[in-house]
Amino acid sequence: MLNKKGNSNTQERTELLKKAHVIFRGYNIAGLLVDREFIGQNWFHHLQKNKIPFYIRLKKSANITGVKRKVTRVERLFSGLKSNEECYIDEVVQLTGILVYLSALCLPDGELLIVASSKPGKNSIEIYARRWEI
Repeated sequence: MLNKKGNSNTQERTELLKKAHVIFRGYNIAGLLVDREFIGQNWFHHLQKNKIPFYIRLKKSANITGVKRKVTRVERLFSGLKSNEECYIDEVVQLTGILVYLSALCLPDGELLIVASSKPGKNSIEIYARRWEI
């Protein structure tokens, strides 16, 4: 636990990961499950540079750059989803300068759960859902 209120910054998160690496020496990180407040270009680059696989929930207002270099709000990609419907985009997009795969689920209340992943695969939503078990 951090001795403060509010969100952590990239430096605090990287320090926590260093401590976890010491504690769990010899184990590989299968995937870091991250809520939508834990974002930022430096953070994403740190994860990519250190080859830490991630599943990060995005705010619907996040901007991504598609294959044709067109900037789009991520929610527009999934605007047609119906309740409990899931969608996976099988091509990489750029998010704050790194390449990610996107998946989304339309929750029963109509809210979109959008996950950016460093790994391809149709199970990103299922993997991210494990975060709620903590």
